[in-house]
Amino acid sequence: MKEDTIHACASGISVIIPNYNGGKVIRFSLLSLVNQTFPKNMYEIIVVDNASIDNSLKIIEEIKRSYPSCDIKIIKLKKNFGYGRAIDIGAMNAKFDLILASNNDIIFHPKYLENLYRTYCYAKRIDKKVAAAQGLHMYYPEVNCIYNAGGLFWMLSGRYRFYGMCVSREEFSKIMKWVREGKNAFSYIAFPNGAGALIEKNIFLKVGGYYRLYFSGIEEIDLGLLLHMLGFCVIFIPSAVFYHMESYTLGGRRLLQVPHKLYLVLTGMFAYIISLYDSPLWLTASTFAYVAALALMLMYSIITRIKFLVWVIIKTLSLNMKMLDVLLRRRSRTIGMKKISNCKVLKYAKSINKYISFANILANSIRQHLLIKYKATRK
Repeated sequence: MKEDTIHACASGISVIIPNYNGGKVIRFSLLSLVNQTFPKNMYEIIVVDNASIDNSLKIIEEIKRSYPSCDIKIIKLKKNFGYGRAIDIGAMNAKFDLILASNNDIIFHPKYLENLYRTYCYAKRIDKKVAAAQGLHMYYPEVNCIYNAGGLFWMLSGRYRFYGMCVSREEFSKIMKWVREGKNAFSYIAFPNGAGALIEKNIFLKVGGYYRLYFSGIEEIDLGLLLHMLGFCVIFIPSAVFYHMESYTLGGRRLLQVPHKLYLVLTGMFAYIISLYDSPLWLTASTFAYVAALALMLMYSIITRIKFLVWVIIKTLSLNMKMLDVLLRRRSRTIGMKKISNCKVLKYAKSINKYISFANILANSIRQHLLIKYKATRK
């Protein structure tokens, strides 16, 4: 990447990778990072190990020795603190202005960091409220299928744009053309996916990072809503592509087939609703919807005789009651520091929660909109 082709908005990027027994995948992730086109002096790799007992630390040390030009740090924790806490610890040890929350099962396109950084700086010049971003998240090995293109808010928590949508060969070629050319185009989203969230370090640390009660799941939705309540914006950058061997650590993609993953998501939803929804209407409606969802799951488990779902529901409700006091205290603190009400954030989110074809994201209409907005700021 030529220095004169980019307007620096930050000193660089600290890529943070939580790792727990990732021996089968982390080699691919690290090799994709050490071979980025982004200048080596503008990024570092921080691996936060959650007390792994496999050979993953040995693999990380081996790659660190083999690529001395890359700044690779290893932080070893004494126990498994989960995804969010590992990112928080990595952020506190990061030396650059931007942090990238990553996973140990992600393979980055060689131009990922370059395109992400360039377009983020481009967007930052247009809109000073931009504080976080996400690239295009593709499945692996189904590289032509989209895991998500940013998040959207809904009553219970959030959902992803274009989740599971597979593109044609023509559309995939168009995506790769944008990647090669490093197109400076972006669109607004509600929250960045936790597997590839770029955020300004000082803002991330100021809001407390990923909330400590989230072990794995929902923390990125929480952060997205909190950022909007504080007056910031989040963007999606289609020219920054990475591939995800999704849910390697938690054991699979299908939520109802992985009890531990389902339990984490359900408890995360409860924490999110109670601690962040300041509107009595949204709080009441969302709590009712949450309880109704648990009741439907219970009925489903009885009909299908899936016994573990009963265990998940009982364990979830038990933890919800234990968390309630802590969540109410956090709710009080959050409401005290917000700049924008929950209702206004959700109204704004509704305006950007429009499902459009992926081809339209890459179309000239978005670029024309950005150019018009950019020219307006230059007057």
